[in-house]
Amino acid sequence: MVKVDYNSFFEKLTTKAFQFLIQDYGYVYRDTQTFGFGASSVFENNIIQVEVSWDIRDNYIDVIFVPRVSSKSKEIIRKDEIYLEYLLRVVAPDVKLKHKVDGDILEELPTELTLMHFSDTLKKYGKELLQGDMFIWKKALEKQRQIVGKILEARKQIPPQK
Repeated sequence: MVKVDYNSFFEKLTTKAFQFLIQDYGYVYRDTQTFGFGASSVFENNIIQVEVSWDIRDNYIDVIFVPRVSSKSKEIIRKDEIYLEYLLRVVAPDVKLKHKVDGDILEELPTELTLMHFSDTLKKYGKELLQGDMFIWKKALEKQRQIVGKILEARKQIPPQK
């Protein structure tokens, strides 16, 4: 049985796909870590931490923005994190992140293509947030909490299975 080094694999892919964070916005690549059935790469500046996470089992990618307590602190405020998909609902409501390709049979996009899609989308629509625009942040966080609240409320309406 061949053991795959998911940490190195994901680090290579994310640092390539999200290189623009370093070059265009002055972010620093911090590290890539594996956890359970996933991996996460972190880029950061004095205001925001950008986490690119991969669920290996489902080949599912998330881009999460987490604010810092202050520009001098490495501490983050996890409760105020927002996901790229909710940022898009504020800055580009018609844009949807694609996890699958259209065709006769829906197939998972390979991880590298998915990362490039997320990276290109962030590059195109995330400029204000990446520069630390907290007005956009607050609007996206409010939208995220509103949508998640509706989902949780709808789940309460589903009767328990016997």
